[in-house]
Parts: sequence; structure tokens; C-alpha cells
Amino acid sequence: MGALWAKLARAASNLRAKWSEVAFEKKLAMFVAPVFVAVTSALLIALIEDGGGGGDGGSAQETTATTRTTPTAGLRVAGLAVGDASDATRIDVTLSNGTGAVAFVGRAEFRIAEFRTVHTCLPQAYLPPSHTYDLVLPSQDAKGRVVDVDMSQAIKPADVDRVRFRVGVDAGLISTTSYLYRLELVLHHDGGAPLRAGTLAVTKPFPTESWFDDDRDREVAACTRRNRAALAAVLSGAAVMSPPLRALGRTAQAAS
Repeated sequence: MGALWAKLARAASNLRAKWSEVAFEKKLAMFVAPVFVAVTSALLIALIEDGGGGGDGGSAQETTATTRTTPTAGLRVAGLAVGDASDATRIDVTLSNGTGAVAFVGRAEFRIAEFRTVHTCLPQAYLPPSHTYDLVLPSQDAKGRVVDVDMSQAIKPADVDRVRFRVGVDAGLISTTSYLYRLELVLHHDGGAPLRAGTLAVTKPFPTESWFDDDRDREVAACTRRNRAALAAVLSGAAVMSPPLRALGRTAQAAS
């Protein structure tokens, strides 16, 4: 046993001697490099995960509003976005809770500030298809009505949460009619006065560009003028909307 300890002692002495010969810069690199690599990898993974989250597929485009705050409650709207696609319309609301307690959102109120319908502009002899789709906003006499959506959303202290609303209509949809809505969103929560999130413009389903600039004959031209007026009424004033809807508004305005 004594010989073994002596052998181990000589090995340790040799290791100390070799370690003392290693330059300080090399010693520093041996410890700092692995730490630097680990930290850098963690940051890259976090950035990749943050950039890739959200969304439910498809090619829908969206635009986001500026932040709005409620000083009395500490709950604020950090983002408001609308996405339009041929088969889906959505509203995303991102909420940030800057208080030290859980903020509970119990209801979302959508006040319909404006409502119009636009149609395919075709010669009178054309018979549109009758097939409809069962799709949750009112499709008649909608202006001025309030549609409530029950919620059960708890935002943790100093946390951010994203809420999505899928938009539908209470009537069967046909390919020759589109419903246009201007919505004022108010969120009711337990922290104080209702939170006014902002104004949005949405369509269901998304209309065709030719409905607004086709002037091939007198009947069609009269229809496209009515459609342009309807779209202008819904898009009048500041509102959050998808890039395709904003572009459609510019196209309709240019055709006027």
C-alpha cells in the first residue's frame, strides 16, 4: 500500500510540474472557451424558438398595432393583429401584465362600428352558385351590435400572453359575397376599467379584387362603385388590418 501511495504522489507531483509550465493564456482558454460555447448555444436556441413560434400554418398575412396601456390596471395590449386568408380570418391579441398579481381576462367585447357587404359584379344573366358553407359575426343588420366572447384567460405577473379569435359569420357563405366589418375591441378583466384594445377591419370571406375595378359594362360598373363605397366606409380611419386588405383598399381607391 505504501508503494502505491508513493507512486500516486510522484504522479501528482509530475502533473503539478507540467501544469506550471502551461502558459496563463492557454489555462484561461481551457476554462473560458467551453463556457462561451454553452452560453452562445443557449442564446441561439432561444432566438430560434422565439422566431419560429406562433401561427397555425397557411399563407395568411398579418399586421400588428402599436402598444396601448391601461395605467390603472397594469394590464396592457402589447400587440393586435389581423390575418386574412381565403379560408380563415383571425384576430390575435397579445397581453402583457406588468403587475405583481395574476390578471384575469373574463370577456372580450367586439363592437361592430361598421358593416357592409360586397358582391361579385357579373352580367345580370349570370346565375351564381347556391352552395353555402356553415361557418359567427352577424350577417344582417350588424352595424351597432355588440358580440361578446366569453374568455377564461389568466396572465401571470410580469408575463405576456397571446390570445387568438377565429372569425366566422352566422350565415352560409357563398363565393359571390363578402362581409366587411369594422370592429372596436374591448377586453373586460378583473383589474379595473375595461381595456380598449383598438379598432380592426376584417372580411369574411376575403373579397376578389375584380369586384372593385371591373368596369366592363354599365351594370358591372355600377356594382363596382357600390363595392368601392362599402369598402371605403369600413376602412375609413385608423384600424388594424391585414396587408392584403390594406392593398385592396388602395386598389379600390385608385379605381374610384
